[in-house]
Amino acid sequence: MEYMTTEQAAEKWGISDRRARLLCGRARIDGAHKEGRSYLVPADAAKPSDGRRRGDSVVPQEYAVIYGTVAS
Repeated sequence: MEYMTTEQAAEKWGISDRRARLLCGRARIDGAHKEGRSYLVPADAAKPSDGRRRGDSVVPQEYAVIYGTVAS
């Protein structure tokens, strides 16, 4: 199996090297493993979804005016 460094993965996915290392450390990348002090990422690994945001979140009615989601 071919592997790439977190720096190479970060460049491929358009994220920072630090973010790629965090994703590896949190086991968000399938097949990534630690070798010494570095992580190795499978070359065919897919970029994990960004779990920091939810696009389908529901805004409570009392805050709808603030977010501009009130139906007219």
